[in-house]
Amino acid sequence: MTPEQVAFVQSQIANGVTSEQIIQTLLTHSYTEEQANALLQVATGAVPFPVVSSPQTSRLPEISDFFTLVQHRFFSRLNSFIFFVAFSMCSELVLLCFKQVFGSAMSFVITAVVLGVCSVPVSFLISATVLRNLLHSTPQPLVLDATWVLQNSGSIIWVVLLTGCVLVPGFIFLVIPGLILAGYLALAQSVRIVEGVRGFDALIRSTELVRGIWWESFIRVSLVVVPVALLCGFASGVLSFFVGWIPVSNNLIHTFFQSVSGFVMLVVTAEMYVQLSAGQSAFDPVKPTALRTWYPILAGLGVLLVIGVVIVSGATFNALDIINHINTILLN
Repeated sequence: MTPEQVAFVQSQIANGVTSEQIIQTLLTHSYTEEQANALLQVATGAVPFPVVSSPQTSRLPEISDFFTLVQHRFFSRLNSFIFFVAFSMCSELVLLCFKQVFGSAMSFVITAVVLGVCSVPVSFLISATVLRNLLHSTPQPLVLDATWVLQNSGSIIWVVLLTGCVLVPGFIFLVIPGLILAGYLALAQSVRIVEGVRGFDALIRSTELVRGIWWESFIRVSLVVVPVALLCGFASGVLSFFVGWIPVSNNLIHTFFQSVSGFVMLVVTAEMYVQLSAGQSAFDPVKPTALRTWYPILAGLGVLLVIGVVIVSGATFNALDIINHINTILLN
């Protein structure tokens, strides 16, 4: 609970908004009923504002407690896990069917079209749906989250694209700057979903939440995600060794374990946002910060680098070969 949150509720009361309406508004912004009632009581003066005698040295729980919280969030959202894995498997099957139907001659063109037009944006929205479901304090029906994500799909995809563009320069020039930036921007989508902050502001808000606690965040995320990724990679290799002779089994096995790792990453991201945003003041969209200059510059540089890579790659690919392949297929 922050003074800004109390001031917001007090302004709503001053404007004639009823207590029931205020509580409903807070509930739609991921507050629990207990938190909403407590905030309303402080705003009306029924109870005093809680005073913290000494500042916390860290906004994150101990590592063992963090593991427990991640574990609880994972097993309380098994419906999201099943949905996420099932979507990943179905997507892989669709791509395999395209390749089988159109043959190797057209696989490059068809795969590029399918990935660019359908698969990638849909994957972004599916991940956002699962992430929003994970961010709720209690389990909620996935259909409600899917509906919300579809209604806000444009701004969600925009945040993903901006994040990717900002990260490109860091990963192309030197890997370490890219990893550091990734840590600061990891909560951008959670910020968009929970706080409604859009565009570059979502990236700035994510950076503000992580600032000063990057290493602690990195250690906790690594201790969860890296072992899971290694276990999934090992299990994938073992299964592929024994049943790899079955058609398309390798693809599906790798996709399954990659989706498991991906879901764990979403769970960790959700838990990190919940912990780091607790007790923080609301985002100030007019607060001066150098990030309002640097992030657009990095994004623009990222776009130019991607265009350059595409041009260089395209120069080595003979367009006449594509035309000849298409003509061959049509003639046959």
